[in-house]
Amino acid sequence: MSTIPEIRTLPVPDGLEGERVDAAISRMFGFSRTKAAELAAAGR
Repeated sequence: MSTIPEIRTLPVPDGLEGERVDAAISRMFGFSRTKAAELAAAGR
């Protein structure tokens, strides 16, 4: 069993570069900024 975390990448759409991670995730996936911040903090 590997202990190396899986790394995923996602291109940043035009207009979101420079945005806070929680704000960008919120806009890209329709989550609330609170939920997006929780996901980002958990490394998800």
